[in-house]
Amino acid sequence: MLTIPVCLAAPSVGAAQERCPDAEVRVRFIREHLERDAANARTWSLGWGLTSVGVAAGSLTLAAFQSDTNARTGGYVWSGVSLLPAAILLLFPLRVMRDARSLDATAPADCEALARAEALLERDADQEAAGIAWYSHAVAIGFNVGLGASLGYALDDWGNNALSAGIGIALSELQILTQPTGALRARERYRAGALEAAPAPRAWLSPLVLPHTRGIAVAARF
Repeated sequence: MLTIPVCLAAPSVGAAQERCPDAEVRVRFIREHLERDAANARTWSLGWGLTSVGVAAGSLTLAAFQSDTNARTGGYVWSGVSLLPAAILLLFPLRVMRDARSLDATAPADCEALARAEALLERDADQEAAGIAWYSHAVAIGFNVGLGASLGYALDDWGNNALSAGIGIALSELQILTQPTGALRARERYRAGALEAAPAPRAWLSPLVLPHTRGIAVAARF
């Protein structure tokens, strides 16, 4: 658990510093890490949201040209399912994108500011940890396997639905594995008291939408 030094009454800046030592350093550490993580989260969310829409559009187009009724029906279902990642990103975005903006760099780094910054770091790290936890992988794999088996049995079309399920699993796993975890790693360093300059971010991949180009590129950041 984070130790949050709360300042019930700070009559002066000097008193606040005595109650919350290194408050300015700690607040700056949290703010800088959340800002960088938020930038990564926005790129990741936009890239995967548009990838989801693109996959859905491609599936719908392929399904429309299927001569077999069952294959066409299955294609329509998978096209709709492909929009789920985009919907989830809209309904449950990474909170760090909003939380980073709420930490005002011009505000005084007193006890209250430190307590708020620590609370934001804690909840952003918790959300990122949940996003890459084992049960997130289990849900993604189980959903695609279950849907593929159900459609394969109902439509008597095991080949196409097995392929669609495999693609769904691959995309879901790649999305989970590329989720930014800057807040999670920042919390580990903060708890360890490693408040020196942040190291270079780890490499991560995400679909990246580029202006004045067609298609989707995959970018690696180091």
